Amino acid sequence: MNITLDRLKYFLEVAKLEHVGLASKSLNISPSAISNAITAIEEEYGCSLFERNNQRIYLNEKGKWLKEELSPLLEQIDSISQKINGKTSVLRGHLNVGGSIFLANHSLHDVLHQIQKKHAEVSIEISPLRSTQVVQEILNGILDYGICISPSGHPNLEKQVLHKGLLKIVVSKVHPLAKKIQNKTFKYSLLNDYPAAIHKYTPGIDYQETHAFEKIGVTPNIRNFYHSEDLAIKSVLSSHLWAVVPDVVFQHYKTKLVSIPLPKDWDASYEICSLYRKSMKGREIFNRLDQMLMEKFKK
Repeated sequence: MNITLDRLKYFLEVAKLEHVGLASKSLNISPSAISNAITAIEEEYGCSLFERNNQRIYLNEKGKWLKEELSPLLEQIDSISQKINGKTSVLRGHLNVGGSIFLANHSLHDVLHQIQKKHAEVSIEISPLRSTQVVQEILNGILDYGICISPSGHPNLEKQVLHKGLLKIVVSKVHPLAKKIQNKTFKYSLLNDYPAAIHKYTPGIDYQETHAFEKIGVTPNIRNFYHSEDLAIKSVLSSHLWAVVPDVVFQHYKTKLVSIPLPKDWDASYEICSLYRKSMKGREIFNRLDQMLMEKFKK
């Protein structure tokens, strides 16, 4: 076999940077060594792995498949080498990560920043997206890893629960209902008198607030649907809207909001989950991200 570990690493670097010259500078080797490595791999497998366009080269479908298969294997080999020599495992490589908008901005970004501070060889592209987009782009191979709220299961995806919580009903501190809560004269039926902001239902995402409203005799007068919890809170703070948001969102904005007291049998639960393709199971960086995010959500 004419394929070495070094050549496979060269392949992954070109796949990441989409440019032989940039890959050679990153790896501190000659462009010809990179080109020879790619040619050797393509000859060994009997197929092309890249589409070429002037100086840029892009992975074709077989190249994308090889990259996805190789990334966790080489990461594991690096980890074994580090551990057998008694060194702390060093994470490296490029990661395309996405999250639902609130989680990407307020949780995922912070954790990724911590990882890069400790592991300078990790490069990251992070995308704030709608939850359904996160799921779809992982399935399509655009994202490597993502987090979102209450995704449905999928046979091709690994799903790790990072946090379990309850949806909360919130209003601004100047909302008429806030005073009634303070005076202990609040009744759930009063919610029917004010407009609501509700998370827009999308296929593949399991929000469970509808049946919870039925139990307390509330039929929301929905004025706004939202995909971004930040925008929902912005609407609440500038109007007499009330909104249903995950408890982690309330915690982030709690100095500006009042939470409606929930009945004992309130069961509008949700989960924050990480997702990645089953073919990428076992990547150390995914395990590290899961652990760090779990710790963050505990705070």
